[in-house]
Amino acid sequence: MIRLTKQASFAATIYSPSTLGDVAKALGVIAIPATLLFFIGTQIWADKNGLSATAAVHISLVLELVMVGSVWIFCLRKYDQPWGILGLVAPRLNRLPLALLVIMISVTLTVMYSYIVDLLGYEWLKPEPLISGASRSTAYSLYLFVSLVIVAPFAEEIFFRGFMLPVLANKWGVISGAIISSLIFAFAHGAPGIIVPAFLSGLLFAWLYHSTGSLWNACIAHGGQNALAFTAMT
Repeated sequence: MIRLTKQASFAATIYSPSTLGDVAKALGVIAIPATLLFFIGTQIWADKNGLSATAAVHISLVLELVMVGSVWIFCLRKYDQPWGILGLVAPRLNRLPLALLVIMISVTLTVMYSYIVDLLGYEWLKPEPLISGASRSTAYSLYLFVSLVIVAPFAEEIFFRGFMLPVLANKWGVISGAIISSLIFAFAHGAPGIIVPAFLSGLLFAWLYHSTGSLWNACIAHGGQNALAFTAMT
């Protein structure tokens, strides 16, 4: 009875016409193959010619567009729905402090995680910079900022929270849906050192979306977190 109440509560807050099959298709037909293809392709290219920071950002943007495209194919176009069905409704101003709280908690957890793995001597588990070897030119810094702080958070929140989370939550409950979608979100980042921090951040973004009913709040928190990482990197 409790689980049914949670599912009903989530459905009343955030509705999705998509099914578990749609999520599986988005992952299996488009997102995962495209990611593997680009990772393999870039590795081959890097082995032969080296991979510049600019090329890495280009590739990242393509993958973000692939995620948004899969949501459009398996949700918006398939069910003839507007973008608002993904939770893209105006955030309530009185809920914005929650986004700031999520940023603070997420950054704190990441710092604690880095300290622990450093203390234990597990260097390979330390979080790596978003992009290494970044150019110092103003144009490139602006391009990098837009890519990492605006485009990436928007695309990832659309896919993992706006599209995937409601389907999983309405199938198995809010907590299970948040855990599963956050695990997939974490492993999608690839690098071992970012899996745990990304998983914890994913849980926080899922909680924020579910609590406020607006995906923009999660986008703001995600973008704010990346902005801090961008600032530390530059």
